[in-house]
Amino acid sequence: MYCNGSALLERKVKTVSMKLSSTEREQAIQLAYDEIRRLQQDSHLSYGQNYVNAMNEFGIDLSGKDGSYPKLNPESIGELCARARRERGVYRLALEVARLRHEANVDWPTQLKDLVYEVLSVEIEPPAKPVGRPEKWDRDIIVLMAMRAVLRAYEIKPTRSAVPTEDLSKRRDTGTAACEIVAEAALRCNMPEMNSLAVGKLWSNKKKRRQMADYFGLEVVAAFDDDETDWL
Repeated sequence: MYCNGSALLERKVKTVSMKLSSTEREQAIQLAYDEIRRLQQDSHLSYGQNYVNAMNEFGIDLSGKDGSYPKLNPESIGELCARARRERGVYRLALEVARLRHEANVDWPTQLKDLVYEVLSVEIEPPAKPVGRPEKWDRDIIVLMAMRAVLRAYEIKPTRSAVPTEDLSKRRDTGTAACEIVAEAALRCNMPEMNSLAVGKLWSNKKKRRQMADYFGLEVVAAFDDDETDWL
């Protein structure tokens, strides 16, 4: 099942120039800190965008909730295994599915069994890593999810408005910005490079926010989707 994360995130954030009290500010930082720590413990994120997108596309739940094992849609197993031979992230995902099903003493579908056999007999090599400078995709998703959590909990602006004057007497207090809250939480989580300017720039990147919405949609599916009666 695919969940449109973008639609779920279309809740409008009021642009109230609210200044948080010291207590509220610390509570907001703790909220962002908890979200960052929760996501840092999600090992799937570190496998990259291709891996996570494939989880979403194929509806694969690796949460292991209630002692479950990852089920597979019989109509898409063939495509999953075919892409595993070409795409590094899907390759890792397919092998993780095989491992978890083996640990749960659950049979592998024929296509998955063939893929594992090819890997064990060294008939196929893991697909090569993408060429170019590696993106900090997992870090960006974590920071953006923390921004989302803060903005849903507090009526504050994502970033500070640009001030077109250097005259300090003409500057007005624009209140607390979510990027400042998340930057402080990121610093406490050993992510010093994510200062308020970096967080604000990341939030302004529509492509990155769409990626975050897709990841959020995947979390929703994992938490609530139980309609897998015909899956293997």
